[in-house]
Amino acid sequence: MNASDTLNKITGQRRRQREFVRWLLVKDEPLGQLVRGCASFLHLREWLKHGESRLINANFCKKHLLCPTCAWRRSVKLVSRYTTKAETIAKERPELIPCMITFGPKNGEDLRERLLLLKEIIKNMGAAARKAKSASCKHAPIEWNKIEGMIRSIEVTNRGNGWHVHTHIFALLSAYVDREALSEELMRFSGGECKIVDVRACKNGIIAGMCEVIKYALKPGELTNQQTLQVFEDFKGTRMIDCAGLLRGVLEGDIDQDDLPDLDGPTRDYVAYWLWSQEKFHLRELPPEAVLSREEEARLSCQIMMNQGK
Repeated sequence: MNASDTLNKITGQRRRQREFVRWLLVKDEPLGQLVRGCASFLHLREWLKHGESRLINANFCKKHLLCPTCAWRRSVKLVSRYTTKAETIAKERPELIPCMITFGPKNGEDLRERLLLLKEIIKNMGAAARKAKSASCKHAPIEWNKIEGMIRSIEVTNRGNGWHVHTHIFALLSAYVDREALSEELMRFSGGECKIVDVRACKNGIIAGMCEVIKYALKPGELTNQQTLQVFEDFKGTRMIDCAGLLRGVLEGDIDQDDLPDLDGPTRDYVAYWLWSQEKFHLRELPPEAVLSREEEARLSCQIMMNQGK
């Protein structure tokens, strides 16, 4: 993604989070200040000969469960990394069936308890699948054994009837899943607490299905400000996106920097800093010889924060 597109997208996200930041500053000022200062400083570089530009450095808060800017930024990085992996798999294993699976325990009032139950169900399913593959052959295969690789994301909603904690899975299957059999297995491994919501083939292929699952964990949900803060607090240390099998081994990468292209020729650098009062970025070109150290970037960020009210 070119730097101009990144700048426009971040501008929209920061405007969108304005009211939530104001609320968070009252509720938890240190956390609110952290989110308020997110992406207030961007260092951009343009390769003049190629017409390409990228983000060199920034100061994202990395609180993607609170901050829509970081949620969007992290999703861009994940999709970029997993797309390369998925394209390779599609060429090497064209017989695999891309599939979407959604399930979760019943709604409940205790968010943390529902999350732990979901994680326990996933753990039990994986353990049963591994036993079925063991050399002893004492355990019959389950529907989970048909999954050759997967990306799993956790989503949380609350529409007035309790917390609905569920998982969206993009799976590469060796054979089609029997929906009824999988539903029975989930009920067994959850003590009757879990049910299938959806099982369907990905009609648009591997990459589209994979991107759809990644967005679930990172998109801003339909939650109140207080609910959003509770999810952030209760989900600390929880992996919202995980992978297994053929899709394992992809690094997320630092969201503060783009994956830089291997380009030559002259470049031009810019710094952009956010003005809260005007709700826009101020762009300034850097002299050709300028090289910003981490200390200089920190100093600029402090200046930006001091001037944001002006």
